[in-house]
Amino acid sequence: RWRVMVTPMPDEVSVLAQRLLGSRPDRIVPVGGGGNNRIYRVDTVEGPVALKGYRVDDGDDRDRLGQEWAALTLISPRLPDSVPRPIARDRASGWAAYEWIAGDKVETVSDSDIDAAVAFVRNLQTLRNEPGAADLRLASEACLSMTELSTQIGRRLGRLAGIEPIDR
Repeated sequence: RWRVMVTPMPDEVSVLAQRLLGSRPDRIVPVGGGGNNRIYRVDTVEGPVALKGYRVDDGDDRDRLGQEWAALTLISPRLPDSVPRPIARDRASGWAAYEWIAGDKVETVSDSDIDAAVAFVRNLQTLRNEPGAADLRLASEACLSMTELSTQIGRRLGRLAGIEPIDR
């Protein structure tokens, strides 16, 4: 269940953007999102902004918006250009506005993509003793050892094996 409709109507997104940003957006374009969120590019007179809505399920006490907001608030000033800067959030509706970082979807992973990911993780490691870092919660399915990773992969493969294929 979503606090806001699964796919909000353009007018609803415009109202959310105006409430978070303080001015009416010039243009709103849906750009994706997975099962846990919806993302829109919101063009304003100051430039583009990412507007993100977070899924909230009954019985699920995870605070996806709060977790991401806390992590980005810690990381963005210390590793500029690596993650988006938080701009505004509305906990009641489950939506937040972030700096827009332009880029392209990775279709084929290259060695330079892997090198960039490893460099980012190394940079994150340098922040582990920063004030507030210890307060960040682990991701829902964080794996801190090879044993945990292997167990998680086995569990997921088991779930997939139990699903009847709809279309071969």
